[in-house]
Order: sequence, then C-alpha cells, then structure tokens
Amino acid sequence: MHGKSSTNVMCANSFTNDIFFCLQNVILYEYLPALLNEGLEPYNGYKPDTHPGITHVFQSAAFRFGHTLIPPGIYRRDGKCNYRKTRSGAPAIRLCASWWDSEVCIFLPILLSLLC
Repeated sequence: MHGKSSTNVMCANSFTNDIFFCLQNVILYEYLPALLNEGLEPYNGYKPDTHPGITHVFQSAAFRFGHTLIPPGIYRRDGKCNYRKTRSGAPAIRLCASWWDSEVCIFLPILLSLLC
C-alpha cells in the first residue's frame, strides 16, 4: 500500500514539474522576448557564484507590472458563446466595483448556471 501511494505522489510531482518547466519555457522564450522586443541570451549553465535571489526593487516592480495586465472588466459568455449581461444590464463585470464582492464574480454565476 505504501509503495502505491508513494508512486502516485512521485507521478503527481513529476506532472507538476512538467507543467512548471513548460510554463517557464513559454515565459522565458516566448512571452518575455515578445514583450521586450528582443531575445534572451541562451542558457550557459549553472553559475555557483551568482546570487539566486532578486532585489526588493525588482520584486515590487514585477508585482506592479503584473497588475497593469489585469483588464478593467470581465466579459462572460453563455453556452452558445454569446455575451452575458450582469444583473444591472452592463456587458461586463467591472473589477473595481466588485473587488470585495466575490459572489458577483465567482459564486453567483456558477450557482445560477447549475440551477438553469
């Protein structure tokens, strides 16, 4: 029994690593070059004398940059790919108006779709 569960964990970890490495590959070699309009240097191997951390300045800038990529609203579609209107008749859920109300974005639409 123990061997079977540890095999499942190893398989899950392997799957998680595959997803992580695939995502890392897409970000490094597709997204960043398109964003920066220039390619990255090829990987030259591990350098033990290079500090692996990032500065607080870079961390803060990256956090703020990521938030600029969030759209001001979310458009939802029904099963036939038509845009769904909100309860107030607006074409999209405005994130600034519903930031603290998770029922508007997540719970209520899922519940309504299960009931209809």
